[in-house]
Amino acid sequence: MLLNRSLLTFLLTSLLGGCFNEQIEDSARIEIQAVKVITPTITPILPIQTKKKKTVKAVIIKSKPVVVTKVLKKKAKLKDKITISQAAVNKVEIKLPTNETKVEDKKITQSISAGLNTNNHITSSDEKGYDSDFEYKLTYQMNSEYSALFRLKVTKDLTDSYADELADTQITFKKKGWELSKDLTLSPSFRTVLPTSKKSKRATEMLVSFELGTTLAFKMNDKFSLSYTPKFVKSFHQHTTTRNHKTNNEYKIKQFYGARYSFAENWAISPLIIYSTAWSYSGRRKNPAYYSIIDITRSFKNGLSIGAGSVQGGSVVERETGPDDSVVIYDRDTIEYYLNVGLLF
Repeated sequence: MLLNRSLLTFLLTSLLGGCFNEQIEDSARIEIQAVKVITPTITPILPIQTKKKKTVKAVIIKSKPVVVTKVLKKKAKLKDKITISQAAVNKVEIKLPTNETKVEDKKITQSISAGLNTNNHITSSDEKGYDSDFEYKLTYQMNSEYSALFRLKVTKDLTDSYADELADTQITFKKKGWELSKDLTLSPSFRTVLPTSKKSKRATEMLVSFELGTTLAFKMNDKFSLSYTPKFVKSFHQHTTTRNHKTNNEYKIKQFYGARYSFAENWAISPLIIYSTAWSYSGRRKNPAYYSIIDITRSFKNGLSIGAGSVQGGSVVERETGPDDSVVIYDRDTIEYYLNVGLLF
């Protein structure tokens, strides 16, 4: 009996202890599974923050090109206005102060212009004259510093002979101006003149001519600017005298005094004085010559411009007796007027 009770007690203890241990193991398993289920729920939060950062960057990148495009358009228009004003006058060579700020440089730029010229005499007078001219310019931008300009001009008499005459051909090399200060620039240039006109080929028998010059431009404000251009000219001829037995010019010094004032919208007035002194092959100094020009230009969109003005020319003579001849802005007997239309493309 006693043995049976001990055996029964052992069996009950073992059975209850095993159940209790299984309950503990089941509870541990549940806790482990709970940890495994809860842990993945934290990770989905990270991709949401990354997407928000990418969205903010995309908005900033899209906004930048819009601002750059607007700035380029405004500067390109400024470039067109400045370049068109230089081609407005075709009666004589004119150097006016310009702003060389550029945004986009074309490799090749071309311009054509046509003009009508007349003097101040009455229509019924025998001295009344008309002539027209056509000019073509091609500019090649070699690099950011240097450019080459080719110029060809044809004139036609509309009074007597109605003959066409080709002017001397010019090839000019220019360098981008040095900025001496904020509003002061210095621009050098070199020009070769080829004798393609009748006067150079037959009368003076010129072989070639070289010009070395530099332009000093001062911009006072957005509307008014000044310029000064001295040029040294060396010419080569077959003979020291012309066929009419006049002395040819070996050396010449030209001086250009220019100004430019912009007013209203796309309007500009440009007065200019050209003063030149020449020396013959024998070293004799000739009387200085001058041109005084007043030009008014109206520029339009797409490179179109219309110009009108007056040209007064003469000599500066100092006489021992009698009145001297000096620079004159207006003389009704010698002044000439012109009208010009130009296109830049």
